[in-house]
Amino acid sequence: MSRPDSHCTPHVAAYSLLVHGFCRNGFVLEALKVLRAMVGADMAPAADLRTRVYRSLLREARIGEAKELDAVLRCVGDGGEGFGKVANLLDRMIGNWVE
Repeated sequence: MSRPDSHCTPHVAAYSLLVHGFCRNGFVLEALKVLRAMVGADMAPAADLRTRVYRSLLREARIGEAKELDAVLRCVGDGGEGFGKVANLLDRMIGNWVE
């Protein structure tokens, strides 16, 4: 999301804005990639962002993935140690994505 030589790190609000925009416009895969970068930076998504991603996955008829991702995102949102679980799940979802 930023240049490799940049000393600036994106803020959680920037990640959230991108995920919301991608989801709203039907670019769910891109939203998941940004969410992966966000989680990789140890930033927990807020409840509204979690809901937006969940609903976007449901619109794509990815019900099982939506439920699974929502469950692990809740662990991160509650201050749990679930960043690794979320990252692994997102990597799997992104890798298996078929349009």
